[in-house]
Amino acid sequence: MRSGSICSGCHDDFERYVGFRLSDRLASYVIRRERSQGGRDFFQYCHHSYDRRCFVYVLNLRQLSCVQYSYLSGNDADLFRKHLITDHDSMVFRKVCLQSAPRCSRLWRFDILPRMSIRLDRIDDVHRVDSLAMCETLCSMKNHFQCRSAVYNYVTRNCHISKYDRRSMPFDFHAGRSEEVYLENQCVSEPYNECEFSSQHGIAPALAYNEKHTVDEQACRLACLQNVAFICRSFVYDIQTQKCRFGPDDTFITMHLPNSSAQLMPYMQISECMDVRVLCERSEMRAQFRSDHVFDGKVVSMNGSRQCHFDVKKRFQFNISLPIVGQSKCGITYETGNVVSATVKLQYHDVVWTTKDRMYKLICNYGPVKHAIENSVDVRAPQSAKFQKPSTPLFRETVVNKNSIPQAFMRIVDTDGNIVTEAEMGQQLFVEIGLERDEIQQPFFVSSCTAYESGQKMILIDERGCPSNLRIMSKFLPSYSNHRRVQRAEFRGVTSNWKRRLNLYCNVNFCETNCPLSNCERRLHDQPTVENDNNHSGKRKRKHLYEAEDQLETVTVNQTVHFKYNRRGQTKQLGSVLYGSVAIVLLAVVGFALTWRYRRRLLATMQS
Repeated sequence: MRSGSICSGCHDDFERYVGFRLSDRLASYVIRRERSQGGRDFFQYCHHSYDRRCFVYVLNLRQLSCVQYSYLSGNDADLFRKHLITDHDSMVFRKVCLQSAPRCSRLWRFDILPRMSIRLDRIDDVHRVDSLAMCETLCSMKNHFQCRSAVYNYVTRNCHISKYDRRSMPFDFHAGRSEEVYLENQCVSEPYNECEFSSQHGIAPALAYNEKHTVDEQACRLACLQNVAFICRSFVYDIQTQKCRFGPDDTFITMHLPNSSAQLMPYMQISECMDVRVLCERSEMRAQFRSDHVFDGKVVSMNGSRQCHFDVKKRFQFNISLPIVGQSKCGITYETGNVVSATVKLQYHDVVWTTKDRMYKLICNYGPVKHAIENSVDVRAPQSAKFQKPSTPLFRETVVNKNSIPQAFMRIVDTDGNIVTEAEMGQQLFVEIGLERDEIQQPFFVSSCTAYESGQKMILIDERGCPSNLRIMSKFLPSYSNHRRVQRAEFRGVTSNWKRRLNLYCNVNFCETNCPLSNCERRLHDQPTVENDNNHSGKRKRKHLYEAEDQLETVTVNQTVHFKYNRRGQTKQLGSVLYGSVAIVLLAVVGFALTWRYRRRLLATMQS
């Protein structure tokens, strides 16, 4: 807003509260109320209002209304939060003064979530401060690491600063105490150039702020990635009207909203971003990786020795160096002319290859280029590069995806095979798992399904493919849905105390010929096994369950289902098992376990 600052010596920054409006008691503070006839640039129009008295404004995305308030609580955020009223279609923007904080080009600096927190072992620093604004200032000015989020406690006055956030560590994000507030830094990094998108279905497009016309969906995706006013996380493209809408919200935000009257629709959401920059030096080739998710694994030179394997422990940014000269050349290949290349793989698991793994072919050309190189996605010449020869260097970065493992999907459907977005309590639902390409005639079976929520795991399907509690989930059996081969299991719900977010994990086991038949004759437990997940021993367990010749493959899919009470009657078969009364988000990680008969070939591949 083009208005005077709250106090001298600071920039005008804003906090955003999604899913809230201001109390009607503050109606006397309204200085301006407008409605727009269309959504085009409506958000920025309200934000850049010329009224100098405005310090708080509320957007209603359903009514396209902008209400501006002169109400000012200063730095007393504790008082301000008492005026917030839950409203699924609205969001509140509050002007704050962060003295000495560096300038941020975003339209708002922090997303604020009352009564939310992150795990204590993800906290990197703790300070005792007098206000939420001081906690935000500390997060904005952190030097020895990048502060992505913080948790402020109004009672203890402690500011817990973390290098992680709810997207980089989603399972460490949970409901907090009434005096806690979670704040997420929106001025963390520059936009990414290379991102993977996944298809979703929900209300996120209803919260989209920008609207423009583009020639195709690819141009709409590029407009989302290149946006600088806010971090774009989702977009929707209408082929008929060529209308492109994109905004900063995704399932991590909409899952905390109550059921909305906004129209549900399919849209594209960023799942992960990874930018790679290649630097060519006289004696080595260097690659710089920058991701919006934590990478915890290895970078492996495909044709090099074990000395060319690099361990990366929970980093957002990391570099590797591959020697061009000397004894250890790390798989450097000398191609035509003065072109050298190396293929590296980002490996997410210690032992096996996964479908998340990515191949990158790094290419350096120290002389003139006579023809274009195929599949090049980036061309840049860093000014700091130095060479013996006076020739102009051309650095090319090529992404090579050699993953041949079939891609799988998981979805929640009704008895007719329709994808479910809203369901009545007790409605019969099914979990379906199938292959993205149905023509792949690869037999598979589903096993090891666990539900994860708030640090606990509930085993639903064991490693043999047998259900642990038939009142919750049945065994996966072959079926057909929309003329596609799938594995289907009836999903009857979860216990009533698990009613906010449910994370479902399943392993999809591919067999070379016929899959083994599971023996489920032993007595099923009345209650599924629940275990605490504080020991973080997942990798060790996987190595124990799968022999060296097995290959574990992983892909991530998302599905959102909103459940409502059925007041016309009660479900007889469920007993004490109920669906959650609020949105249950199934962040389903479908694991692949691939078994081959040719063990020697696989072992030789892994050793190389």
